[in-house]
Amino acid sequence: NKGFVVDWTILREKENLFENRKENVKYLLGSKYIPLRKEFYKENIQNIIKENVSKIMITFGGSDVRNLTPKILEILNINFPNIKKDVIIGPGFNNLEEIKKHSNNANINLITNASTEQMIESMKTSDIAIAAGGQTLYELAHIGTPTIGILLVENAKADTMGWSKVGFLNYIGTYCDLHLKEKLITAIKSLLTQENRLKAQENAHKYISKNGGQMIVKEILESLNDNI
Repeated sequence: NKGFVVDWTILREKENLFENRKENVKYLLGSKYIPLRKEFYKENIQNIIKENVSKIMITFGGSDVRNLTPKILEILNINFPNIKKDVIIGPGFNNLEEIKKHSNNANINLITNASTEQMIESMKTSDIAIAAGGQTLYELAHIGTPTIGILLVENAKADTMGWSKVGFLNYIGTYCDLHLKEKLITAIKSLLTQENRLKAQENAHKYISKNGGQMIVKEILESLNDNI
């Protein structure tokens, strides 16, 4: 009956999940309230949209539950061999040897157990990211890295589809989509255009705040002061 409901899912404030709101409860809804790791609030971590695409980041969480990294890497090696690739290897990956089979050229950089600083550096310097849903999408949006999304698990659907709706994420389907290869190639070719990448970044920044965690604290403190 009293307190706060916090749900920072993208576009949550526009949905009807909290129709019957209680008078003494404050609802903090939407992606502007996303609390990112403190390193993401440093200055000068904005992705600079360059004229040409020279690097793609591949990140599928801590465990790559669908074994998608080697498949995506193979597609990129064949179709975009001259573009560098940052491949993020999480602590739960059990497919490292398979990934290494597709990593035998100088254009591929395997980043194992990446620190927050390493993730930020890769996001900041990559022209395109290929990612699953979840928290990583909000981090990519904050930095402004144009992203291609693939859905790996059902509980990431709201984040993935939300960022797709606002025009930041180029969603190409689920991990088992029979046409995933063709869709990925088409999506990358679309983002080779600087104008399209600039638009994606612009759309991301419309739905992300400078410091979501700070906004939550401010709202709570203001409400407490009003009730004292």
